[in-house]
Amino acid sequence: MLVQRSAANHATALIALDLDVLAYWGRAEGLTATDNATRAASSEVRRHVKTCVDELSGRLNRVETIKDFRVLDHNRLWRPAGLY
Repeated sequence: MLVQRSAANHATALIALDLDVLAYWGRAEGLTATDNATRAASSEVRRHVKTCVDELSGRLNRVETIKDFRVLDHNRLWRPAGLY
């Protein structure tokens, strides 16, 4: 998870899920999607991630809480050129 605080004074997060766990969880939850992009975009996954984000935010100071997030459909890390 990457969290950034914006000039608007609130934190947002980019959340990359473990794709193997996402596939397992999706099957266990009865999701019909067979690809990670569709699973990650599903309302069921978003709802579950929101529950987790809300639980985490409940343990933080108000200014540290995550107000918005995006679930990525991949778990590739972005690395600046030359930093491999």
